[in-house]
Amino acid sequence: MKLRLLTVLPALAGLCFGLSLTATPAAAQNASCVNLLVGAGYAAKMRVVWNGGSTPWSGSFPIGKAMCASLQGVPSGATFSTEVHAILGKTITCTPADVTYNPSVPSNVVYNAWGTTLSPKCVEPN
Repeated sequence: MKLRLLTVLPALAGLCFGLSLTATPAAAQNASCVNLLVGAGYAAKMRVVWNGGSTPWSGSFPIGKAMCASLQGVPSGATFSTEVHAILGKTITCTPADVTYNPSVPSNVVYNAWGTTLSPKCVEPN
């Protein structure tokens, strides 16, 4: 699976102008992305897991950046979850978990992560 580091400028521009960059939990898509918010106390890695498989862990990405994992290997209709690992800290599952993969929906699942190495948080924005 190919993982790629994205810039957060489009996301920040969308937030500044009130645009939503979220996907609905019940209809996910092309990739699962984690934005590591400014103010987080850690660098992170992320991956996608589903019954019978997972993407490899991404490389480490810094505060203020985003990382996405392709959902290409997830079977259509399967549920998947996104995990975040705070470097030198805990691994958590982002909320909501168990998102149903629908490859016909042209969007991404987006999560925001923050917190500390021992108490990371990761949720889909409202």
